[in-house]
Amino acid sequence: MNRRIPLRFFVLLALLLSCGWGLLCRFAPWRQVAPWDSTLGRTLGRAPLWSHLYDSLPGARVDATELLVEAAMVLILAVLLLSFRRLAASVTS
Repeated sequence: MNRRIPLRFFVLLALLLSCGWGLLCRFAPWRQVAPWDSTLGRTLGRAPLWSHLYDSLPGARVDATELLVEAAMVLILAVLLLSFRRLAASVTS
């Protein structure tokens, strides 16, 4: 078995994941949580993780649950894209 194929697979996976998670950090979901009840909240929008766009709003923070779900979706999408690419390459050869 050729050693370059698994290496190429992991390099492409790392590239797709880094691009996807980079975009996710650039467009992170923000949420405003009520100070008296942490279950009450509203979505503010999207802004970079390092942004101070919502600092003036009390209780504004990154929506960790939505960020985690979107990061998992990026991981699943990257794996699916690579598996379909690999399947297509094996069918054509």
